[in-house]
Amino acid sequence: MRKFQHKARNLATVIGCAAITAAAGITLGLPAATHAGGKIALQQPAQASPKIITEGRVVRDAKAKSGWALEVKARNATGTIQNCTVVAQLTETVSSPMSRVMPMPQVIWEKKHQLEVLPNSEIVRRYAVPAKVALKLAKAMPKKKKRAKHSNQAQQGQRKQPSPSLEMAARSFYRVRVTTTA
Repeated sequence: MRKFQHKARNLATVIGCAAITAAAGITLGLPAATHAGGKIALQQPAQASPKIITEGRVVRDAKAKSGWALEVKARNATGTIQNCTVVAQLTETVSSPMSRVMPMPQVIWEKKHQLEVLPNSEIVRRYAVPAKVALKLAKAMPKKKKRAKHSNQAQQGQRKQPSPSLEMAARSFYRVRVTTTA
């Protein structure tokens, strides 16, 4: 009885190893794609050409109470009137120079607006940024400095500033993301 169990175990080991080797050979030897991503890779629809092209940026605005605004441009390249919903998001990314990976941006303010863009034209809209967000922008955005009249004065001004390589504090980066929906 013991000999039979020993032979059966050896036979099962040989058959198991053969099955694993055959499965690996078939998997690696197939010429067709296996679609390992499953439904995720197949569900992404083809991108159609956009009817309205949008772009956005942060600007200083004297008319806004906070002094800052999001400027959104929407351009219609077609020959018909296009209606859409524009979603403008101001995102903040806080990054440290010592980190290896940039963190995900966080949406700190969002504005949705309905637009009607005439054929072959462009619309520019400004949305005032709230005061709480404007304080963050004012700290992060550098102010424009007047240029020195003489090169000696410019060199002296550069010597007084600390070296940027010694600054290891975290910095905030701001970006405007604009999307449209029909």
